[in-house]
Amino acid sequence: MLRLDNIKNYKQYYFEHVERYHNLFDFKNIWNKQVGKLSGGEEKLLFFSIISSMEKKWYIFDEPFASVDKTNREIIIEIMKGLIEKERNIIITSHMDEFLISFEEVHIISLEECL
Repeated sequence: MLRLDNIKNYKQYYFEHVERYHNLFDFKNIWNKQVGKLSGGEEKLLFFSIISSMEKKWYIFDEPFASVDKTNREIIIEIMKGLIEKERNIIITSHMDEFLISFEEVHIISLEECL
């Protein structure tokens, strides 16, 4: 995914990004596993952390907390907070709402409002 974004030295680029979260998860262990051998939560965390490493103004995450355990959910929230600190915008689709208390400002659009 990083190569598709024209990032040349993608491994170094990714490691520099997740280094700030090294106390939260062992990204090198996840990186070194074959994708097919990752648990569902590890796979989601790996892809989430790769996408969040890309320098974009907007991020859209579809059900980022589905099938993710509490520990990985907390890591994803911390990475999202890091994006917000960098003045990035995030759109999240989710059936879960307990993560909402983790953020200072949240705008909710419910399906009922759209009908």
